[in-house]
Amino acid sequence: MKILFACVLPLVLSLHTFADEILTLSPEHVCELAAQHSTHAHLSNLAVQRNENAARGARAALGPVVSLNYSYTYLSERPEIDGLGGEFALDSQTLMDTSLLSVIDTGDIAVLGLLNTVFGELFGSEPLPIGPQEMQSLGVQVAQPLFAGFRLLNAYKIAAYSLQISKHKYDRMLAENGLLALQLFWGHVAAHKTYLSAVENRQWLERLERDQQALFESGAILELDVLRTSNAVAQAKLAEMKAMHAIRSSAEALLVFLNLPPDTQFEVDTSSLKSIKTAFPKPTDGEINRRIEQRDDILAASLQRLQLQTKYDIERAGYYPSLSAFWSYDYSNQYTQSDTRKEGSWRVGALMNWTIFDWGKSWREMQQTRIELEAFDARYCLLKAHIKTRINELARTVKENMAALEIAREAVANARRALEISRLRYEENMITNTELLTSRKELTEAHILLSQMKIKVILSQEELSVAPVSLNLPGSRP
Repeated sequence: MKILFACVLPLVLSLHTFADEILTLSPEHVCELAAQHSTHAHLSNLAVQRNENAARGARAALGPVVSLNYSYTYLSERPEIDGLGGEFALDSQTLMDTSLLSVIDTGDIAVLGLLNTVFGELFGSEPLPIGPQEMQSLGVQVAQPLFAGFRLLNAYKIAAYSLQISKHKYDRMLAENGLLALQLFWGHVAAHKTYLSAVENRQWLERLERDQQALFESGAILELDVLRTSNAVAQAKLAEMKAMHAIRSSAEALLVFLNLPPDTQFEVDTSSLKSIKTAFPKPTDGEINRRIEQRDDILAASLQRLQLQTKYDIERAGYYPSLSAFWSYDYSNQYTQSDTRKEGSWRVGALMNWTIFDWGKSWREMQQTRIELEAFDARYCLLKAHIKTRINELARTVKENMAALEIAREAVANARRALEISRLRYEENMITNTELLTSRKELTEAHILLSQMKIKVILSQEELSVAPVSLNLPGSRP
């Protein structure tokens, strides 16, 4: 059965043209829209994307780091050494044999130092500038951590756990978000069912009022009966107005939750009201325990414990040394006498760092994490017990609602039969008008109760499948 709210309730949703597309909302479609368009789903999806990037970043820290560097330095005064200078400044006018100078690289600082040692005492010296006045260096370096007490590996594990946790929380959010969407959906349907019952009640009372008016004019009944029926019609109109207001509010709440435009035209598919499951075997303890272990929030909690354990391992790694290797190549004029002459050189080496004493910082961090683990285990057991209690409670609620549904069906049949009898007895002047109006009121209330119980059975079954709980665990990550 489909109910077109845009047509039945013109005040609920604005109509544009007959060509406008009408959205059909079924329970399944509502859950899909909640997963696609709701703000909660969007925020949870952003958390998953954030943790994906964090996991990639932590994994990248395991590989080598390649860096390119460039430096430029200008010296206001060039540094000098005492040595060959003045007339013995290695030029062609010195007393030295120029044939010897022809094979000496005067740009080599080491050679200059040697000449300073050999000839300084013999010929005297003046300060000799060394190195260029403008130093430039261009280089590339590759660094690779070799051992860090498994800190980097464990940091990647924590990031990977965070990613898995966010995915489980996202799936859990979709389930609970879908349940909220279904509650709004069926709440809207219940409001409309109440409205239809109110309309039917008003129409029946108006027909009775017209019949009684004719009887009063013919002198067959008292005016008091007509007045009481007119009062009942007025009350029915008020009930109809309240039901209309409830429909407006529920429709707006549903559209806002689904993040749909407020002027969206839609119809609801209520065919599932005709196929309510009546057989419901109570779940056994084994089935409940399996359901608990497969829940996304329990899987996320298990990963959170692994996170805390990995954090403990990182803190314990503070007692271990760290070792890294590097290789670099520099192209520079730093070791030449010329501003323009550049030479290349490479280096390779290793670096070890070992913290010997940190005033007990690592030990205290380990103790703090150990306490967090103990608290987590206690809360984890409490969470599982709370979920099991909640599932048993919801299972009892489903059974009770199913029993109440059967009672409501019997109540509708009895109220309908009672109204038929009351109408016949009233026409035979065997009961008063008040008793007739009471029978009609009871039938209206029975119809409303039956619709509500059908919806309660459906929602209680959905809630049992989700079994939402609000108990949080320490040390959780978004």
